Amino acid sequence: LVVPADGLRLNENLVSISTNASLGPILGTSMTNIQGVGTFLQSPQLSFPGRAVAAEPTDIRLVFEGRMAFVPGDIITLRLPGFTSDRLSFNDSQYANSTLPIGAFAFQSWSSVLKELVFECHRPTPPDTTVEITVGSSVGIRLPQAGVQRNQQDITIATNTLQGPVLSIRIHQVDPVGSFMQSTRVSFSVSKANAVSAIILRFVAQMTLNVTDRVFVSLGGFTVPLGQNMSIGLLHVTNEAGGFSLRPLESIAAGRELSITVPTSFGIIVPASG
Repeated sequence: LVVPADGLRLNENLVSISTNASLGPILGTSMTNIQGVGTFLQSPQLSFPGRAVAAEPTDIRLVFEGRMAFVPGDIITLRLPGFTSDRLSFNDSQYANSTLPIGAFAFQSWSSVLKELVFECHRPTPPDTTVEITVGSSVGIRLPQAGVQRNQQDITIATNTLQGPVLSIRIHQVDPVGSFMQSTRVSFSVSKANAVSAIILRFVAQMTLNVTDRVFVSLGGFTVPLGQNMSIGLLHVTNEAGGFSLRPLESIAAGRELSITVPTSFGIIVPASG
């Protein structure tokens, strides 16, 4: 048996019982008590508005629409593997959040050990209401050092509402946040100020790089002649104002180490001040 895709409301009259017993037949009769089974369908969305940088505090925005009602005291639990904070846990009311509808849900707690961000319903919220909850970066919850994958499957949402509980299910839409972790390395063929030098760059992207993507290496203080470009290995390199860009020539899998040498023919000059 499969529960309907849009769940069951508490004591909804979709389930009935009947019998053809010879000593007392009963026509279809609604069940007295029916457990609610909630669902968010494909509504949950998680994003990180503003300046989202791996391993840094971030704004967190959760949007969902329950097919069931929420009443004060109901809990929404957002599981965020890899996220951290300077404090192991906190549940202070000072950590305000903004919600739509206004006041519908409030921040209850965050645990860096359990990786759970918990919200509590404060106002009755009818079924099929779009709820938006935003927790500011000032709360101090940090993105994972490895970033966040698009639609990462171990990021989940759950609720304990009696109107229709939902066990942990993945968030349907999760915005990605890239990361190079601590893999980036740069060195020079010429260790001399105000001299043309090749640049050797190494890095590992924790996300897949597609042919439409662009990686920009900023070279503050360097002289970078415009117009130089060529394909080097899996990347096309182009001198631009203030640095050079890299564009994949094919899809490059996450976790692959890349090493590229921008030759002296690109004319990049080390700063005169070193």
